[in-house]
Amino acid sequence: MNKRKEKIVNLFKALIIMATIVIASYAWFSNKQEANINDLKMTTKGVCEIEFSLDGGKTWTESGGLNLREDFKFNNEITSNGIDFFVPSYKTDDGIPLAFKKAVANYDYLEFTVLFRSTVGTGIFLENKSFVHPSAGTTLAELIGPEVVRKSNLGDFSRDLIAGSVRVAFIENDYVDSKYVPKNETTLVWAPNKNYYMSYNNGIYNASIDTYVKQNYLYVNNNVTPFYTQQRVANIRDDVVASYEEMDAHGSPLLTYISNSNEPKSITVRIWIEGNDRETVTALKGGIFNMYISFMGISKDLNVNTVNVTKNGMGLSGFISGMEYSKDYGVNWISYNQDNNPIFTAGEDIYVRYSESSNYFASEYVELNY
Repeated sequence: MNKRKEKIVNLFKALIIMATIVIASYAWFSNKQEANINDLKMTTKGVCEIEFSLDGGKTWTESGGLNLREDFKFNNEITSNGIDFFVPSYKTDDGIPLAFKKAVANYDYLEFTVLFRSTVGTGIFLENKSFVHPSAGTTLAELIGPEVVRKSNLGDFSRDLIAGSVRVAFIENDYVDSKYVPKNETTLVWAPNKNYYMSYNNGIYNASIDTYVKQNYLYVNNNVTPFYTQQRVANIRDDVVASYEEMDAHGSPLLTYISNSNEPKSITVRIWIEGNDRETVTALKGGIFNMYISFMGISKDLNVNTVNVTKNGMGLSGFISGMEYSKDYGVNWISYNQDNNPIFTAGEDIYVRYSESSNYFASEYVELNY
């Protein structure tokens, strides 16, 4: 094996063939269980009136549906940061990709646009009621054991654990030349089921649904061929914490902000099976997952204050009450504590922002590199 091929095989050893993943989604975008497999329902929640449109603003509603073609399936593993999508174009006999090409929307992955409008200034968030679940169920007995639904032929576990590889990206759209165009960065990439874990050792697969082993959430960047690299996905979260009951986003990423009733806002939603995820393995081929996605609106003001912090040795200057920092690219945030000044280590990338308050959403963050 030549050096280039050996390097690529080592890089993509976790990116194994995956096919025939069907959206079996009686609950996607809805709390009603009678929806058909390809009839995707959507509702919104908010203290103010929020409506959405799936047809470019021709019709508006508080609940509705998005119909997929009957034969739509996730037939390929995709690797993506939510903006650039790649699908293997050439693989070895054992399924290891050696080359990639651009993936096609609504063939390799699902893409659609949602418009929102409100009567007052409103921030739109993904609500914590949202989920991606294996169709077989969510408990240990339903997913791991000799009698589970859609049992894998490579182990005593359900193939529906492929739900651990699902990614959902939300991208705010600009309005350009009378049409909505996605921006070149995501506002949120959601990676649900962080505690799912597929391991492979000496020819045997093992599954867990309650691991504390963290995932790196990398994707394979194919923009500069043939130098494929695994890179970090921006704005990725594995927990959804915005709460309608509490009317608090808890610092969640803002999907879009409606400033007034005359200015609808639009987002693009993209859904795929991430091939660089540890659950995308042949043992789960043919698994089925259910989805429920709920958007919610909160009426608060944007925090436009500048975050004036600088590095002070391995610490921070200007870090004050009302601020918070993250050491893991915004996945988790730590609030200011006057009795505990943070100290960082060389090589760390730190995000700092103003925390969400009763009157303001969390601010934009600044990044410091140590």
